[in-house]
Amino acid sequence: MNSNQNRIYSLDSLRAWLMLLGIVYHGGYFTYSYIDEDSFARLVFYFITEVVHSFRMPLFFVLSGFLILLFYKKKGIRKTVENRFARIVIPFVAAMVFLMPFKKYACNVYASVVNGNTVLYSIQNNLNIKSFIPETTDYLWFLVYLTWFIGCFLFIIYVKARLLLGHDKILYFFNGIITSLPKRILFFTCLTLLGSLLTKSHDYYPSLTLIPDLKSFILFFTYFAIGVLLYKSQIDLKLFAIRCRQQILLGVILIICNRFLLSSSLGPTTFVKETIVAVLTILSTQLFLFGFLGLFVKYFSKPSAKARYISNSSYWIYLIHMVIMPVIPILLLNFCLPQVVVYFINVIVTFLISLVTYHYFVRPTFIGFILNGRIASFKIEDDIKKNIKKGEEDKKYDDMVST
Repeated sequence: MNSNQNRIYSLDSLRAWLMLLGIVYHGGYFTYSYIDEDSFARLVFYFITEVVHSFRMPLFFVLSGFLILLFYKKKGIRKTVENRFARIVIPFVAAMVFLMPFKKYACNVYASVVNGNTVLYSIQNNLNIKSFIPETTDYLWFLVYLTWFIGCFLFIIYVKARLLLGHDKILYFFNGIITSLPKRILFFTCLTLLGSLLTKSHDYYPSLTLIPDLKSFILFFTYFAIGVLLYKSQIDLKLFAIRCRQQILLGVILIICNRFLLSSSLGPTTFVKETIVAVLTILSTQLFLFGFLGLFVKYFSKPSAKARYISNSSYWIYLIHMVIMPVIPILLLNFCLPQVVVYFINVIVTFLISLVTYHYFVRPTFIGFILNGRIASFKIEDDIKKNIKKGEEDKKYDDMVST
């Protein structure tokens, strides 16, 4: 891996994709309540949300750990603190003040309509101060966790504790695990299973407060630390591309098996069934995590104007999407559309509206500077030319991801 690298395009694209999957996942919140318990549509939504939920945030924190060490190695501790404060803390505070009140109001109106009230009554009944005051960090919880993780990371560096960042024996052991496909799947499955036994849960439910609960903090920080070690080990990221599609396919099969076990009244006892479900869930998470990482390294390694644009826009799209998403099903209420159709309309329209607001109201303004580090022009081509001219960032990707 070249120490002079500026961007790793595959990881940029992957991080953006994980952000955008938030729309896919949260879209189920505003459709699920309408669907009959035994319908095929409910099974479809279970599959979509379960797959996305199983790997999205673990993989996001792995990338965060990798990229924070990359940035620190290049810029130093002071620039890292300034950069992360500008990219995480300021957007979080701004979103809590300016976006979250409207999100909460829209969700309250939606909930009222779902409960059988008219749209007009729901709008008027929720016009009070309480409906606009956020009580939790809600869908922005990951920014709180990320702030704590980076704080711990920088503290370790500051006090020169070398346990994770420089211990040769740890890195030697980690390299032996991470470079072998069977070993890394087995090791991280066992590691996560051990954590689930300690926390008595095979799933993660983050706390929506400014101080994370210990169980979810340890779980997610483990993934963050894996990302740090992954960068420190300097292994070739192309190793993850080996059999990446097979890993994803196997993860999908395990999710289907899980659903069958949960819905079936036959088979093993409750304890045995719960144990099998826990193991399959954790195993599918590891398969998805390393499978999608390898998939993006394999197919999204080269610079692309469109990929760069989507990557830059994804942060804003995630911040704004939960303000828009509760509104679309309400507007479609009188059309009597199948809920699967409503779901896809909601996801697509929310994405398009968010993208338009980014292009015209965020990208060329100070908001774009806060989120992405610079004020961009309306024309994508202008920015790509500047990037190519500055430091030849778009040349020889192999030098950027190989040891």
